Amino acid sequence: DLIHVLDDQTLNEFMQSFYNSLQSSIQPDLKAQLKKDKDAGYHCILLSGSFDIMLQPFLNEGFDEVIGTESKQHQKRLTSKEVHIIINEKKVDAIKHRFTNDTLTHVKAYADSYYDLSVLDFADEAICYHPDEALEKACQLKDYQIIK
Repeated sequence: DLIHVLDDQTLNEFMQSFYNSLQSSIQPDLKAQLKKDKDAGYHCILLSGSFDIMLQPFLNEGFDEVIGTESKQHQKRLTSKEVHIIINEKKVDAIKHRFTNDTLTHVKAYADSYYDLSVLDFADEAICYHPDEALEKACQLKDYQIIK
């Protein structure tokens, strides 16, 4: 449990290094689309099954917030046996929980994995972005926009 044993400073440095190593993998068109969506007034959220602390550096890309698998409860880091990974329908639940008292007027979702199909189904506007094979097939059947 690497995340569990590191002190906060070391963990934050590790996560920043991880984020930096991913920079070359982030598609420029995705960054441009994020900017367009922000300029259009969308509240942009990075929703992932990854640990929330791994997602924090992505706020630098322009996301308004990140939602991921909780890495802490009651100020205590969780072990791998204690975490509840948000995947499939749990991602939709996370959005509904986050916006409990707010009205979602238009949900636009981008996904690349079949595990995110429930999020696309929940959205008013579903976009399959460089999807894996299973998601691409599902998106074709549902007539969702596909960007390759």
